[in-house]
Amino acid sequence: MSFGRGKVDFLKDCSRVALLSSVIGIAGLQGIALAQDKGTDIQDASADAKDAPQRTFTLTPFISGKESFSDNVFSTEDGEQADFITTVEAGVDLKNESRRSTIDFSYTLSKDIYADNSELNGTRHNMLGNGEVILLEDWLKFNANIAISEQNVSQTGSTTATDRTASSDRTRVINYGLGPTLVHSFGRWASTELGYKYKGVDFKKPSTGASSSAPANATIQEITYNLESGPKFGNLDLAFDSSYTNTDKAEGADTERSNAQIRGEYAFTTHFSGIARVGVDKYNGDDSSEQYDGGYGFLGGRIRFSERLDASLEIGNRNDNNTFTADVSYRPTPRTEFTLSHDQSVQTQQETLSTEPIFVNGILVNPNDLGTTLVDSTTRTRRLDASFTHRRKRTEFKADVGWRQRDFAVDNTDDATLNLGVDVSHDFTKKATGTLNVKYSDTLDTRTDNTDQTSYRMGMDLDYDLSDTLVSKFGYSVLYRTEEAGQDIVENVFFVSLRKDF
Repeated sequence: MSFGRGKVDFLKDCSRVALLSSVIGIAGLQGIALAQDKGTDIQDASADAKDAPQRTFTLTPFISGKESFSDNVFSTEDGEQADFITTVEAGVDLKNESRRSTIDFSYTLSKDIYADNSELNGTRHNMLGNGEVILLEDWLKFNANIAISEQNVSQTGSTTATDRTASSDRTRVINYGLGPTLVHSFGRWASTELGYKYKGVDFKKPSTGASSSAPANATIQEITYNLESGPKFGNLDLAFDSSYTNTDKAEGADTERSNAQIRGEYAFTTHFSGIARVGVDKYNGDDSSEQYDGGYGFLGGRIRFSERLDASLEIGNRNDNNTFTADVSYRPTPRTEFTLSHDQSVQTQQETLSTEPIFVNGILVNPNDLGTTLVDSTTRTRRLDASFTHRRKRTEFKADVGWRQRDFAVDNTDDATLNLGVDVSHDFTKKATGTLNVKYSDTLDTRTDNTDQTSYRMGMDLDYDLSDTLVSKFGYSVLYRTEEAGQDIVENVFFVSLRKDF
C-alpha cells in the first residue's frame, strides 16, 4: 500500500500540525476531563470521595549554566585540541494527573559555545512528552507522544565524554505518534480494544556534525485490535490479537506488516500456569522481508509468587528461526528488584523507534536511544535486557544490560552490540549527593570488516543543594575508546554547573 509522494508530504504536514495540537491541546482535553470529573463529584461526591485519586499538577521552568573543560573536543587520536565549553540551558518540566487524564512533558534547549573552536557551536533539543485523556469512560481514550533528541548514527562513530555538540556522525531524531483507542468491557465476560495511531520518524540535521547516512524520514500508520476473556472464564485466559502497520518512507522501500495470533493461558495451580500461542506474520515490501513470512507457535509456562516473583518462558519458532521469549520480575525485598526480558521482532528501523516505550513505570525514557547503529533496513532483531536495582539506607545501586543481535533481510548480513551501565549514588547529607556511573559499549559484530569498537565512559559528580530551587554540581568524566582499525581515543572533561528552578 503506497500513498504517493505528494500525499505523503501532505500527510506529514498535517501530522505535524495535528501533533502540535495534540501535545499542547491535550491539556485542554484535560480541562474537559477535569470539568467532567467535577460534575461527577458534585452529583455523587460521597461515592467518589474514597476512590478518586488526588489530582496533581506540577510546572517547573528552569535555567542552568555549565562550564566544561575538554582535552579532546574533536575526538581524535593524534593532535588533540583542548577547549572550554560554556553551556546554557532553559527548559520546563510538566506533570499533571487526574482521574481521566495524565500528562508528562519535559523539554530542554541547550546552547554550546566553544572558546576556541566556534565551528562546534550549536544548539541541542531534548523533548519527551506523553499524554492520555479518557474522553468517554469505558469507551474512548486518546494518546499522544513525542521524543526529540540528538543521536549518533553509527555505533562506531563520534563519541564524547559528556553530552555536547560533536564534530560528526550526528542526527536529530523527531519521533512522534498520536491516535484514539476504542476500549470496552463486556462485564466479566471479555474486554476489547481497537486502536489507530499515526506515527512519524524524521531525521533532521543538527547544528553541527550532521551525518550523511541517516535513515529516510517515514510516516507510519498502525491499526491494532485485541479481544481478551474476563473472569467468567475461570482459570482460562483466552485472547485474540491482530495488527496492521504501513511504513511509508520518503526514500527507499515502503513496507507493510500484518499479524494475527491466538493465545491462551491456563492456571493449573495458584502459582503455575501453562501458556500457548499460535499466529501468522505477513510482510510485504522491496526489502526482502517476505522471507520472514509464515506461521509460528510457542509453548511455555508462568510462575507467580505474590508480588515477589513473576516469571514466564515461551519456546517456539518464528520468523524462520527457533527462538524464545522470557519475562522475569523478582523482588526479594521492597528495596531490591531484578528484571529480565528477551524477545524477537521483525521491523523497519523507523518502526523500531516508533514502538519503543516512552513512559516506563511512571518515568519518561528516551525511545530514540536504541544502543545500535541507525540503518535504513528491515531487520530481524533479538534483544535481551536485564536490570538490577537496590537501595540501602542512603545508597542506591543500579545496573543495566542491553544486548541486540540484528539480521538484515536485504543482504543476509548481521551485527550485534552489547551495552552495560552501572550507577551508584550516595546521599552524604540532606543537601549533598555523590554519583558514580560507568558505561561500557562493545560492537560484538559489524557488517563491515575491521570496524569493531569498544568504549568505556566513567563519570563522577557531586550535587549540592544551595537552596530548595538552586542546585550546584561539579564533576569529572573520562572516555576511552578502542577501534579494531588501531585508533585509541581518550577524552577527559571537568565541569561545574548551576541550575535554578522556578
